[in-house]
Amino acid sequence: MENKKTNWFVRILILMLSLLITVLISYNFFIAKPQGEISNGLVTLIMLLIIVVLSEAFDNISFGKILSLNREVKEKSKEVKELKVEKEGLLNMLVNNISVQTQSVGISGNELKEILTVIKADPERIEEETKEKEDLHGEEDTTPNKKRLDIRKFEKTVLNQFIEANNYTNYLFNEQVTFSKSFNNVDPISRISPIFDGYIETSDSEIFVEVKPRISKYNRDYLYLRLSALYHYRKAKNIKAYLLLILVELPEDLENSSPSNTNEKALQHFEPAIELGLLKVKTMKLTKEQTQDIYR
Repeated sequence: MENKKTNWFVRILILMLSLLITVLISYNFFIAKPQGEISNGLVTLIMLLIIVVLSEAFDNISFGKILSLNREVKEKSKEVKELKVEKEGLLNMLVNNISVQTQSVGISGNELKEILTVIKADPERIEEETKEKEDLHGEEDTTPNKKRLDIRKFEKTVLNQFIEANNYTNYLFNEQVTFSKSFNNVDPISRISPIFDGYIETSDSEIFVEVKPRISKYNRDYLYLRLSALYHYRKAKNIKAYLLLILVELPEDLENSSPSNTNEKALQHFEPAIELGLLKVKTMKLTKEQTQDIYR
């Protein structure tokens, strides 16, 4: 082992520094008020004294490992945070991809256009919906001893008048239609495929027809459901399609009170659909002769 010469000058300086630190520690602990308090400054002085004494007792003291370890831990923590953020981003991308694949069910846009069609509604559903319409119309019209409207005859009468008046006789007209089962892959909210009173496919558009005596609080939701479904349908097929709402003024309505103001107020709720070209409104008046067979 190599013998090193003692450097008394350095030792005297270390001794003086140790004595000075000891005096400061004693003053802070015994004299300064409050006495006996172990403050942060006192702890720092004690640690400084220990370091000075150890520096004389050992040849080499290094805190590099501790500092290096602390720095390495911070760097690892930073990397872990970055990995967590990256993992969350990947998970979000995965969830989005799964959602898109779930909605499309592996069906391409062109295939969906081919299989998403308009079909004749099931007879049981037609009968059930007809009864609901008649019940709603009965709740709306509380006039005593008034004849009950036969919804199916009423709709058929109006639709025939509409086809003849608008030169649609050259086109195939279908009554009581709905969308095919593939519509379930189009609407992300509901699996309800509504029934429309009529359907005409022209050379440049698809027209879905609904016939109503008036718009009321009872059938606003009814109309909204059909507009929502039709919106998803035409967006999926990328075609021009719209709902034609025929509002019919019956003779007895004109004698009692005009329903036009009520309809105008109700249609204000659907102005966005009108602006999009998703909804078009047409009014018709039926004479007493034309309404002879539409009541029960």
